[in-house]
Amino acid sequence: MERYAKRIIRNLQNQIIKGTYNPKEGLVYGLSDSPFGNIYCIYRLEKDILTSFTLFEPEVSDKAEKKILTYLEGLNKEPGGGCLYIDNILSRIIFAVNYEISRGTDTPAFDSFCTLGFYRFKKNRQILYWMITGNMAKNLDVKLNWK
Repeated sequence: MERYAKRIIRNLQNQIIKGTYNPKEGLVYGLSDSPFGNIYCIYRLEKDILTSFTLFEPEVSDKAEKKILTYLEGLNKEPGGGCLYIDNILSRIIFAVNYEISRGTDTPAFDSFCTLGFYRFKKNRQILYWMITGNMAKNLDVKLNWK
C-alpha cells in the first residue's frame, strides 16, 4: 500500500480533502469536513485490488432507512461504478468501489478512483443530510450562500 499512498493522498489534497497514511495498518485515510456531515474514507489493498470505503457521517435511523434506501437505489444507477448502501452495524451510508492495480496507477482512471467516493457524497450530501436528519445543516447558523 505504501507504494500507492502518496498518489492517493495527493489526489485527495488536490480536492481539498485531508489525507494520511498509516504504514502500520497499511491504510490511507481521508476526511472532508462539511456542514452537511463529514465524509470519511479508508483505502485498503488486498492482492491487486484497491478498495475505497467512503462513509457519510450522519447516522441513519430506522425511521429514515426506507426512504434513504429508495434514494440510494436511484443513485446506484449512475455511471462510474461503486455501490452506495447502508451499513447495518454502523447505521451509516457507505460508498464502496474497487480498482484493479493492474490497470495502472499513473492514469486519469486511478486519479478519478481516488476521489470518487467523496465526489458521490459531495454531490448528494445536502439532500442526504436533510433526508436523514430533517435539518438543512449540522449547525443551523451556517451561511449556505444561497443565490
